[in-house]
Amino acid sequence: AYSNYKACVYQQLEEIVKKEKLGIWAK
Repeated sequence: AYSNYKACVYQQLEEIVKKEKLGIWAK
């Protein structure tokens, strides 16, 4: 269960990073 939670958090961070990169490229 812990590893699954970790993977879920990691996925959310990845999505945030993608959005941040898109935001940087948009500027």
